[in-house]
Amino acid sequence: MLDNSQIYNLEDLKKLQQAGASVEQLRVAYKMIPENKKRKELATEELFLLLKDGKEILLGRVQKLIDRGADLNAQDANGVTPTMYAVMEGNMSVLEYFVREKKANINIQDKNGMVALMYALQKEDEKIINFLIESNPNLTLRDKNGWQPLMYSIDHASDNITRKLISKGADINARDYSGHSLLMMASLMGKESEVNLLIENGADIYACNNSNHTVLMYALDSCNEKIVDKIIETAFEADFSYFSNKRKFMDFINKQDENGLSAPMYAAKYGNIKALKIFLASKKMNLKITDANGKSMQEYVEEVKDAEIEKMLKEYKSESFEKIENIFQKRSLKASEIRSVDVDKKGEKVDHSLRRILFGGKQKGKNAPSKYLVSFARMKKEYQQYR
Repeated sequence: MLDNSQIYNLEDLKKLQQAGASVEQLRVAYKMIPENKKRKELATEELFLLLKDGKEILLGRVQKLIDRGADLNAQDANGVTPTMYAVMEGNMSVLEYFVREKKANINIQDKNGMVALMYALQKEDEKIINFLIESNPNLTLRDKNGWQPLMYSIDHASDNITRKLISKGADINARDYSGHSLLMMASLMGKESEVNLLIENGADIYACNNSNHTVLMYALDSCNEKIVDKIIETAFEADFSYFSNKRKFMDFINKQDENGLSAPMYAAKYGNIKALKIFLASKKMNLKITDANGKSMQEYVEEVKDAEIEKMLKEYKSESFEKIENIFQKRSLKASEIRSVDVDKKGEKVDHSLRRILFGGKQKGKNAPSKYLVSFARMKKEYQQYR
């Protein structure tokens, strides 16, 4: 039996109709809805129909519906608001009226988690994008994939918009639900200006996603040599602060993704000869690691048909691993007995020559500045992480 005793709005009336109510029952139920609520809901429905129409909308018609009580923050079946429709239709005058005069909520999310600013960024309408950014949107809201407005900007907008969002406090190290960072996205998309902008503002070049893919891997995957150069150059520059920020370029290039591929393997796979030469010259590449199929780094490099690469490979000695093995695994070997390593009286500090073995760089000699001195015990602890 149909119950029309609990009818409060037009939505309840629709449900009653879907349940098979007769025309007479619907008439009775309609009379039960308060008149002011009928007016508001009907005005809201008309507003949605008007905005969805796609034709040029006269601001006067919209204002009349608002005066009749249309709800600017109402959501349709997909969670879309009148403000979102104004954005999608590119109607600036209506949007300004909604947001400036009527204080419409621009942070409401639809069923996919999208907000008005995300729709504007997708549409690539800079006038509307700038207006919404100046309206103080919540830049931390995420869609169903974990994307924030800044991620939409990287994908769709100009670097000027991206710069503006960053200046407004958008998180440049935010990740989506798969662990992808903005720098990964920009690198994979081959967007040089965005990559430079993100790095300039402190984006984490060492980030890796849920599949253990790194920024460098995505840069190599994009086959954009300038982006690859920028990522490698930035990592080399950061090499001198590893003991304060716990980052290691050696780990960076030898990290393996879910398929066991490292950055040098990607370089070999995509024929990036320049990057491969840098990795070989750095003496930080581990030739012994293998991918998920058991194929070694050395095999990847050998497949690259380049005379200079072949020569470098023959001369290559993995000092970063073999010499460290000799230093730390032979327990009878004391620090003071290691050639090219200077130790203080207590045997606690090692000069830059050992750091050179670990990370490359110029020999600083016996009188190396104190900033190049590190605890031998600390070096050993760092090494244990490579095993």
